[in-house]
Amino acid sequence: MTNSFPILTVIIFLPLLGGFLALCFSRRPNICRWTSLWVTLVDLFLVVLLFTLNLNFQSGPAGKWLLVEDHLWIESLGIRYTLGLDGISLMLILLTAFLTVLVFLCPGKRLMSRVGTFHFFLLFMETSILGVFLAIDLFLFYLFWEIQIIPMFFLIGIWGHEERVYATVKFILFTFSGSLFMLIALIGLYLTHGSQTGQYTFSLYELMETPLPGSIGIWLYAAFSWPLA
Repeated sequence: MTNSFPILTVIIFLPLLGGFLALCFSRRPNICRWTSLWVTLVDLFLVVLLFTLNLNFQSGPAGKWLLVEDHLWIESLGIRYTLGLDGISLMLILLTAFLTVLVFLCPGKRLMSRVGTFHFFLLFMETSILGVFLAIDLFLFYLFWEIQIIPMFFLIGIWGHEERVYATVKFILFTFSGSLFMLIALIGLYLTHGSQTGQYTFSLYELMETPLPGSIGIWLYAAFSWPLA
């Protein structure tokens, strides 16, 4: 069903808002930590609320969602701001919100410096991960997928352990190479669907109905799977 209150959007972007608050309190570490912790707890509460409200959900035909938020974004390219919640994404965002709270409850000794910056990037990363799990427009999905590289780059490079510079460079190289294959597959599927139907869209379920001749489907599947390998 389509929800009138954009709770999925709130769940995604609340951590990012908390990250900016953490930066504002950078010079007051205790307030920074408590603010970030409370933001993650509120976000977890909202996810748990969704979970309890949908405990008895039943699986249905493809395209049926527990919650959907859909708004026109870039009409000329067929891009929409579309979020969807199903049973799998519900469990994934619950796990993400819970683990983020644990990170703030169990900080390491290396996190005593640059407290505000660390909390900002960690909350920024939570927003990008939640966006990946909830986006059902493939352009929006890819955008969240790429955005998470930014906080990960700084988290590994600044607060990593031994050989963190090497780990950061390796992470960037592998992530960018995988993302490039994903982007090629996404554009290929987008153009194939548009040429067959005359409608260019990034909607997940419309693209899933695209017939792919020959071995094109196998190549696109391999390109999409490469970043996860």
